[in-house]
Amino acid sequence: MQGMMLLLIVGYIAYDFMAEWSFYSYILLASCGVGIIWLFRNQVQSMKIAKIIHVITIKGDFKTQRNLVFYAITNSLILLFTLLHFYLYFIENKPFRPLFTEYGIGLLLGVRIWVYDLLNGQLIITDQGVVTGSKLRPTLLTWSDMQKASSEKGTIKIIPKQTFGIKSIEVRGIRSTQQLTTLLRIHNKMK
Repeated sequence: MQGMMLLLIVGYIAYDFMAEWSFYSYILLASCGVGIIWLFRNQVQSMKIAKIIHVITIKGDFKTQRNLVFYAITNSLILLFTLLHFYLYFIENKPFRPLFTEYGIGLLLGVRIWVYDLLNGQLIITDQGVVTGSKLRPTLLTWSDMQKASSEKGTIKIIPKQTFGIKSIEVRGIRSTQQLTTLLRIHNKMK
């Protein structure tokens, strides 16, 4: 999602400076278009169909620890390219009003999506693995992506092989942990 957003900002910059950059702006626009299509294609190809076994919506019954470094790096890149756009407008003595309007709408939409994700998180136990996140941005951690799982004091902690996006998932609750424990044992992730 953030990769597509970054490419959209670069494409917007190239489109805005077509008169000044001429041929180079077309190359940038084409590159951004190909990049967006490639990222979207990868998203569609990595989609999986999963049968829902149990949905956990109560915040106290699960906790997902995300890798904040990943989000900090991608959001910093988005911010830097946005600032670059404003800087290029400043150099060319263009009025900032269109940028304030368009980036302002994007900022409001982004904050709204972030708040929705924060308030409507869920954990779904499926036959393919564990899905975490909101309905807008779910993340599937398949059984093969899990490094190990441990159970202590009625809490199951799942550690993925690659902690690039998610560091760990903790699940509580009798019904949830029973079903998850059974599935983790079937897939040899919990001893």
